[in-house]
Amino acid sequence: MLYLCIYFLNSFGEGLLQPVYGAGMAQLTDDTNRELVFALAYSVANCGGGFGYMVTDWVRGRTYEIRGVMYSGLRFMLLTTLFAMLGVCILSMFIRDFKTINPQATVAQTDVYRNLRRSYIRDLRKLFTSRQLWQALICTSTLLFVSFQWRVMDNLYPKFAERYFGSDVAWGSIVSINLWSCVFFPPVVHFFLNKYSSIKVILLGAFIMSLSAVPLIFNISVNSSVLWICILSLGDVIWFPRSSSYVAALAIKGREGLFMWIKDMPTVIAALPATWLTGVLLEKYTPMCSECTDHLGFYCDTLIQINASNNCYSPLTGDICQVLNNTSTQCPINCHGCGDWVAYPLPLWTIVTIVSLISPLGMILLWKFLSTPAKPKPPMLELFPIPSRLDEEETEGNASLLMNDTSPCEGGPVPIENHTTSNCEIAIEYDV
Repeated sequence: MLYLCIYFLNSFGEGLLQPVYGAGMAQLTDDTNRELVFALAYSVANCGGGFGYMVTDWVRGRTYEIRGVMYSGLRFMLLTTLFAMLGVCILSMFIRDFKTINPQATVAQTDVYRNLRRSYIRDLRKLFTSRQLWQALICTSTLLFVSFQWRVMDNLYPKFAERYFGSDVAWGSIVSINLWSCVFFPPVVHFFLNKYSSIKVILLGAFIMSLSAVPLIFNISVNSSVLWICILSLGDVIWFPRSSSYVAALAIKGREGLFMWIKDMPTVIAALPATWLTGVLLEKYTPMCSECTDHLGFYCDTLIQINASNNCYSPLTGDICQVLNNTSTQCPINCHGCGDWVAYPLPLWTIVTIVSLISPLGMILLWKFLSTPAKPKPPMLELFPIPSRLDEEETEGNASLLMNDTSPCEGGPVPIENHTTSNCEIAIEYDV
């Protein structure tokens, strides 16, 4: 059930929410404020994560018994997210559009749905042959490799830190540096880098983030971990908000939701294999020392004597670990003190760095394609052409039908912004 929630329900809900959220910002912004709006949105989105990781450090060393079943602090923390999301759902019921659609305009639309369906397939073909769509898809797909560092930070590093440094290491606070950096610094980065093109800014941030794990290649310590997260966060706040505004700028009018879905689609698809890869790397290069931990993963770090022999037990669960001989008096506080345990951090962090570098190197190879703007094309007809927002004047009147005084079938083609429809096609134009 836990895997169902994490790998399916969470991804499903995120897949429904993110494109709508991004499409709303894309429609409500223009070239003068788009980068700043996406930077501010990224700041707000990371605020909750910063608090979450700090609370995780507080609860993960505890156990909670509910109806006779013992839960670790991390599972209890996962339960609290349920109540947080329920609160968000309740608040969302009070959100209203800032403008409404004139009901008389929708009546006029009903008469032309049949004719619009005839052009839907043609418009869909134009969409998937447009340069903007492929620029957005290739850019986001190329950046998948550097975003692998997020999976390493969230999935691999907590276990790595506990096995290497012990249960007392505050890995939640270390990881929260990234979240808090993403709260405060995106607007600052926007102020200094706003004059540069999006591709240049994305490439700079991707290079910085891809090299962030280098300190851990040369030295495994808590200080190196903090330095890794700081460098990662610097690259993160540079490239991620700008990549979102880059895709939003490419979005064809009326297709903002599709383009925001394209922005998140590669990440969602790659989440499962990326998570699997972090698990493989962790177990291969930093394996678990299970003989020195209890059934919940806490170290048996307290000495106890049973029948005149020294033993170690976990004070949180009471489990006893047979890890000492009669002459030993020191219980392990991390995997280093557990028998013949051996780890290989050098290849682990080297692989992470090599995988991350694929993104900036790929963007250099695709530089010309990603940075060349597409030729302007007329807006595409929609199957259901309901506007996302209307001008004040439009809300007081009806939607204007762009047709001659006579029927389109009798009067010839209907002009629509520098191009014409076929004789029997009718289109509706809205001021958006």
